[in-house]
Amino acid sequence: MQLFGNFLLLLSVFAAGYLFKLTFLQKMPGGDAGVGYAWVMFLLIAVFWVCMALMACTIGFGGGFAWLSLGRFAGGGMLVLCFLVMMSGSTLGMEASFGGIRFYL
Repeated sequence: MQLFGNFLLLLSVFAAGYLFKLTFLQKMPGGDAGVGYAWVMFLLIAVFWVCMALMACTIGFGGGFAWLSLGRFAGGGMLVLCFLVMMSGSTLGMEASFGGIRFYL
């Protein structure tokens, strides 16, 4: 289980690194190439989300979240809420190549 979790973490680090490169270090091309560029970014975000979710499930299956003694269902709900907040924040924070998020300004 630990090897599988570390492999998923490695995949998510590669996806996040390549997504960082596409978002902040390259200019988004126009035309048809821009559509492919956007699809690659979308798929990398999806790969990152899925790898992190499977890694959290692997840790939970192995009893890694036993220290959250909030009850039977409250611990899982707290983990899901924290996971969604982290993933939403990381996804919204990587929108620099699309001109930023307007409602933050």
